[in-house]
Amino acid sequence: GAAEIEAQGGWTALVEPADLRAVQRRAQRLLAGEQATVEYRIRTRDGASCWLRDVGEPQWDEAHELVVGVLCVARDITAERSLEERLRAGQLERASILGMLDGFVCTIDRDGVLCELGGTPQGELGERLRAGLGRPLREVLGFDAGTWQRHMAGVAPDAPPVTFDFACPGASEERYEVRMSAAPDGKVLALVRARDAGPPALYEAALPFGADPRLGALLDLLAG
Repeated sequence: GAAEIEAQGGWTALVEPADLRAVQRRAQRLLAGEQATVEYRIRTRDGASCWLRDVGEPQWDEAHELVVGVLCVARDITAERSLEERLRAGQLERASILGMLDGFVCTIDRDGVLCELGGTPQGELGERLRAGLGRPLREVLGFDAGTWQRHMAGVAPDAPPVTFDFACPGASEERYEVRMSAAPDGKVLALVRARDAGPPALYEAALPFGADPRLGALLDLLAG
């Protein structure tokens, strides 16, 4: 309540010290006659930290010459910020893992459509897959897509990766090892490596893989 806030020294007494400067800068903009929005944390009555998105609108005098007040509307965005942070952490972790691969990773939905491509796609197969994003494998690989789709049928959650050899159509010298694993979103992750690439690089340090559910499946591919 207003009385509780005033007793603590005003609204800024609730703001986390690390975010106070951003709140003060926003106040300066409002007093200068600008509409301004800021996101910051406050300490709640029970001591928890809560993220707010605070939209402010200056209130003018009748002559529209002097700001005489500020109207603010704040919304609790704690859940949104938490989700954004987890997703951002997951993206960084996944990018770091992909950067250590000798091959590349494809994400394929259960209809056989190539959804994503990460890592360092190389060779004719890499070029085909890069050009085929968003298209069914049968259009990208032709008759040989059947090999991928047959092995996809054997991919299941919590099961070991399915591994097979694959020769890129039209380039008989290019041979690959493909390992497929189930991702929690129902898609299939395929780690593709040239047969002469040597053993895959692995992290020696543990990472918090819970941020992005696909990271666990990706780690299974690397370690499987």
